[in-house]
Amino acid sequence: MTSNESSIPGSARKWLRVLFATCAVLVVADFVFDKHPHFGFEKLPLFHAWFGFAAFAFIVAVGALLRFVVARSEDYYERHNGSQRSAMPSEDAEVEPEAREAEDHRRV
Repeated sequence: MTSNESSIPGSARKWLRVLFATCAVLVVADFVFDKHPHFGFEKLPLFHAWFGFAAFAFIVAVGALLRFVVARSEDYYERHNGSQRSAMPSEDAEVEPEAREAEDHRRV
């Protein structure tokens, strides 16, 4: 057993074996079964596998770029709230007993 295999838990190792076996069966099936392509490039061996991988890589790359567009800094809401402290009181804040009883019905 190599050092890489020892870091993978047993159940994950089983699923990886199932994944690799399924991939191997599908690669063999690609060469065995007759395809009925609509376009000429679909006749290429393993076209669908390469196309799927390229689509996956494209989505991951776009997601990584999109992160820069939609991501906010950790203190984004604190800066726009007008203070460095949260608007919600902390658990340790002094609260009147009547107010604490009113809050108890909201807790599950």
